[in-house]
Amino acid sequence: MGRCYDGNLLENSSFETGLTGWTVNNVTISGDRPFEGVATARMGQTTASMFQDVLLDRICRKPLFLSFEMLPLPWQEPNAVGKLVAEVFWIDDKENIIGTGLRTLIPEERTSCGDNRLTFVEITDMPPENAVKARLQFSKGTTEINTTNILDIDNIILAPIGSINLVKNSGFQLGLNNWSFSNASVQFTNIYEGTASINLEPNGTLTQNIVINNLPYNSNFLLSFAIDALRADDFPGETFLRAQVIWLNKLDSPIGTGLELLIDGDKIQYQRNYATYVDVTTRAPKGAVTAQVKLTNTDPNFGFNIDKVIFARVGSGNLIENSGFENALSISPWIVQGTTAVETTTWAYEGRRIARISNLGGSISQTVTMEKNYWYLLSFGYHNSNENTGNMLVEVYWLDSNDQEVGVGLSIIAPSIIRYGNGISIEGDWITYLGVTDLAPENAVKARIQFSRLSGNASINIDKVVFVRLV
Repeated sequence: MGRCYDGNLLENSSFETGLTGWTVNNVTISGDRPFEGVATARMGQTTASMFQDVLLDRICRKPLFLSFEMLPLPWQEPNAVGKLVAEVFWIDDKENIIGTGLRTLIPEERTSCGDNRLTFVEITDMPPENAVKARLQFSKGTTEINTTNILDIDNIILAPIGSINLVKNSGFQLGLNNWSFSNASVQFTNIYEGTASINLEPNGTLTQNIVINNLPYNSNFLLSFAIDALRADDFPGETFLRAQVIWLNKLDSPIGTGLELLIDGDKIQYQRNYATYVDVTTRAPKGAVTAQVKLTNTDPNFGFNIDKVIFARVGSGNLIENSGFENALSISPWIVQGTTAVETTTWAYEGRRIARISNLGGSISQTVTMEKNYWYLLSFGYHNSNENTGNMLVEVYWLDSNDQEVGVGLSIIAPSIIRYGNGISIEGDWITYLGVTDLAPENAVKARIQFSRLSGNASINIDKVVFVRLV
């Protein structure tokens, strides 16, 4: 297989030009609650569907990374939205559907949750040799009462990634099969996708060992998972879900840690919906035969809900240094204006520190070395503490050897009001943004990742910035 030259395969993925590129049924454009930019696709009452066909590069032939954001209408009684089915079909040169790369169910309890936006992540199977197109399709079902059966979709990504999801039983439809665990149980309510999730009980652990010595030496891997906790649970602070990737040798002995995330229980408690996390390991060291994905609940009294664990090979590690602002001595190598690193013991997106841009406005940026003729995934946690906080602009600029800008690779607009347009607030805290750059040009040797915002009524917070080559 050759190099993949296409990033996000979709046309008009954030609906800034209406429904151009999409074939729709009972879908319109709305501008009152955009997640990114100025518009969303609104799936109307009763059944609704939308799809887009994209060309596949036969030289590349990789699985596809899928991400999108969804939010129902403002909460009211009863708040009922139909189930959402997201599918990717493989199509041959005669326009025949020749296979299904992904078919995932997001149940009514998740589509109906209006307390906070949900960013969804999945990976398809490998496309067959004779596939020339992929069709991404969303279908929303009906409900008994269709008054509130409306769902907004925005910021859709469909891009090649280095491997399929290597986790077995990643959505727990088979209970705890393929997993080793203590103090963990399967549940069939409060689901992120599919029909089951895991309650990781107090002091519980959940692990799966994944063979990696059949993959290229020194590989990096993307880890993603969804996490939730009951609003009634009163986490005391300083208790975490710890997510780790541990490298094991042929004797199953640990020889290093590729990734470690600490997610505070208080943060998840006030999230009011599942939160989707994305991070990338360091390179697997020499002698690594297995990667152990391990989730640990350090709280002695309350549990976390875990769903959809993803582990897939990617083309690089996280190119961002001090990505979670955990260096207590300095925010370096970030360049800041009107921005500070703040320590918090209760509600950081990850770890204990965040970057805060004040209500007066400001910016934060970092320049990293990258490779030309590739495209990159950007991920970060964003917290908007009040309405009218000022629009935030997130950009990736390509730089040449003289640090001259030679192109814009990505531009994400996080609106000033990411809450409801009718005055009803989304009560949850952090949301996860994802974006894919255009192809880095021939003369690009660096990328500058920058966040800037206008003045507003309150500060905004950023955490856990990831910039990674997916293939």
